[in-house]
Amino acid sequence: MTSEQGSIFFTREGTWERESYRMMSHAKQTRQTRRITHASNDTLLTILETLPGALFVVDDAVTIVYANANAQAITGTAPEALRGNPFWRGAPQLVSPSLYQAVQKTRQSQALTEVAYVSPVTQRWLHVQLSPTVGGLLLQFQEGSAPSAPAQHQQTFPQSEQLSAAILEHISDRLVILTPEGMILAINQRPLADAQVRREEIIGRPLAETPWWSYTPATQERLRAAIAQANRGETVRFEARICPQPGSYLDLAITITPHRDDESTLTYLICTGLDITERKREEELRALVDAIPQLVWIAGPDGSITYNNQPLIDYLAMTLEQVQGDGWMAAVHPEDRQQVREAWQTSIQTGVPYEMEQRYQDGTSGAYRWFLVRGVPQRNAQGTILHWVGTCTDIEEQKQAEERITASEQNWRVLAETVPQLVWTTRPDGRTDYVNQRYCDVTQAAFEQLRDYGWRQFVHPEDI
Repeated sequence: MTSEQGSIFFTREGTWERESYRMMSHAKQTRQTRRITHASNDTLLTILETLPGALFVVDDAVTIVYANANAQAITGTAPEALRGNPFWRGAPQLVSPSLYQAVQKTRQSQALTEVAYVSPVTQRWLHVQLSPTVGGLLLQFQEGSAPSAPAQHQQTFPQSEQLSAAILEHISDRLVILTPEGMILAINQRPLADAQVRREEIIGRPLAETPWWSYTPATQERLRAAIAQANRGETVRFEARICPQPGSYLDLAITITPHRDDESTLTYLICTGLDITERKREEELRALVDAIPQLVWIAGPDGSITYNNQPLIDYLAMTLEQVQGDGWMAAVHPEDRQQVREAWQTSIQTGVPYEMEQRYQDGTSGAYRWFLVRGVPQRNAQGTILHWVGTCTDIEEQKQAEERITASEQNWRVLAETVPQLVWTTRPDGRTDYVNQRYCDVTQAAFEQLRDYGWRQFVHPEDI
């Protein structure tokens, strides 16, 4: 069928009014296509405009070449605006996997088909009759209630294939039904909510051209390649990062499954997306933690070790299984174990952060090194400890430096205590902070009497 200036062709019977049947009686009798006169064309167009329900005629490419006035009521778009547009994009309120299958069946069988389904946009039942025409199809839509039984010529589909709106909306994953070429036939609410778009804005468009997939060419091409692979009958699985809104990203585990009918013909693709954003972020965080030189660990609320980063595993030369629970205590210096165990249990029981200097054994060389170990509890909104996150900072060089200073101070004190002179030191403000024993002996005073400015009382007043 074309516009008023063109011609209308039919090859088989439809359900139209008696007058249209009479106009096509010769075609029916001879089973050949017949051109209708201009006067008959005007009459038929008048009849089509008065038929109940919305009427569409599409060509072999499923492009709308005619839509009656009632089509505006069901789509909200004027007929002249519908013409020339792909049906799946021009009338998204009517698109569903069931209708898509019916269109494919009618084109292949060239037989009258009827189908009933729920519009994913309006949530209304639609009854559709599909009739083949020369170079296309004629589709008549009527709104109604759920069918009680299939009509005589109705092409029925298994319930699992219809994927009703109720089932779609209760699936927690992101789910899209695609044509073999990747065009969206149905979509549940999750991805629409992610992108804050309406269903009718997406239906009939290629999935790869939706905002959340088209933000980078590489992501688009990965999806297109997966659809092409699924179109060859393969189930495809891959991970992808999508962008539902600017600055907002989701990591999904995508599965695209081809669906075939009883005759093994590919009818549509089922694309599901499982949100793995948290898992991916955890993997990225673990990769980052493994890359830093500091030793990092995580423990459960009871103090049992549940994670060591790779540098810590490498240092201890112990597997995660070996350090789990309190297996890590085997790496603590025997002289430190009791103090470490008591301090760690105190932190677990009280919830206060853990901080301790302790020695860990190098699992390769057997030598012990000093570490400053800190652990901080991570809590939920109710204040309950979820786990502990801790670090082990190597302070071996610092401890050796402290020991050298301590040894130097001890040597200095020994020297100061053995000389026959009175030895003292003060701060820059003149307050005494050390005197040797000979100083105490001469003044007959304890250091507490001499410290700060106490030494003045033992100096002759004329000398002060």
